[in-house]
Amino acid sequence: MSDWLQRYQAGECAEVWAEMDSLGVDLLKSSHRKAAEKVALETMERGRKNVLWLFDGLQQLGYCFRDSAEPGPPDYPLELRIQATLDYVRVKGGKKYATDPWSHPAFAWLDDEDIDVPEHHRKGRPGRSQFRPLGAKTAAALEGIELPLSVRCWFERVGSVDFGGTHPVLNRAGEGEALRIVWGPEWVGSGAGADFVASLRLAFQWAGLPGWSRRPENPEREMAWLRSKLLPV
Repeated sequence: MSDWLQRYQAGECAEVWAEMDSLGVDLLKSSHRKAAEKVALETMERGRKNVLWLFDGLQQLGYCFRDSAEPGPPDYPLELRIQATLDYVRVKGGKKYATDPWSHPAFAWLDDEDIDVPEHHRKGRPGRSQFRPLGAKTAAALEGIELPLSVRCWFERVGSVDFGGTHPVLNRAGEGEALRIVWGPEWVGSGAGADFVASLRLAFQWAGLPGWSRRPENPEREMAWLRSKLLPV
């Protein structure tokens, strides 16, 4: 069992997770836990890199990420704060933040106050509704809760993810099944959580759009390009 990580890195991804899962609650015993945690961390680090690439790659193909927030009237105080900060970054941010002003430290208040950037500012780019790394609220929620090892490591390393959106080829009507993992009480459980990793494996096989796995034809050219930079989990 001490060779789990080496075997995983050598390509026995599904086999290692199946072995860990077969131990059930015994996986958390000290003789197994350290080795299992190394595999889980390696898996979810690969998952994080895959998620970041898919958000970038899908956007390069023209995919428009759907805002899952309910539409409503403009939040004028928020719009004023955003515009003032954009003006500040434009004047003080320099070339480094010219193309991505949202990454400037002046926008740290968005994270501090858990505010999503309105969709019309993002212009199809993913926002909090699509990708939200671990925040203070979720970190607090994880404390003292029994979770499958894979699920815990996912939320600690990656966070909440939603690949829902539209694209003339990949998701024409916006109704195709997309990878969506959002924190909630349904994740409570125990053991390794190999079934969760298997669902990730399927989703990444279909570039974040596992609905294509049940269709007789798929956009193979786009899928092949997106898969080209994905890491096995």
